[in-house]
Amino acid sequence: MNRNLAHMLTHSEGRYFSELEEEQLRGYAAGLQQRLEILDAAERAEDALLAEMDRFMREKFPEMATEHGEDSYDRAKRDYAMAYRYASLATLMRDPDFVNEKLAVWLRSILFALTNRERTLTCFEHFLGLVERTLPDPDAAELVPHLEVVVEEMRRALGRPSERKAA
Repeated sequence: MNRNLAHMLTHSEGRYFSELEEEQLRGYAAGLQQRLEILDAAERAEDALLAEMDRFMREKFPEMATEHGEDSYDRAKRDYAMAYRYASLATLMRDPDFVNEKLAVWLRSILFALTNRERTLTCFEHFLGLVERTLPDPDAAELVPHLEVVVEEMRRALGRPSERKAA
């Protein structure tokens, strides 16, 4: 659930909702069906996205298997799947901070442990573009900003300038 709504529900114990609180609840509920459909579309697209990432990594970075073991591609796909699923959940919850708090900072610490950080960023940027091109426009427009949080956190970790589009 959106943390603002959770906070509101927690602090409303023993009283009725104010008009503003009711309006916030209605707004959240009004788009819930659409957000569930986006989540379903994201789930349907996941296997194809991850298969394409596997192909991309093996083609562009064949040295990964030698440097980190043959299962390095599977471990990387696990990371893309995790970022994608967290972005999908953030879309469902309408919570812009969810991905950053639950995943991006963790990925930043993992990034520092990796030997080829630029390669990791390149792959995540490719994944972001792939999601933008694969999901239908309205779904991508809702989900991609949450995935961009991960890419931006990686750029920040590498001291690279933000490429995020101004809202």
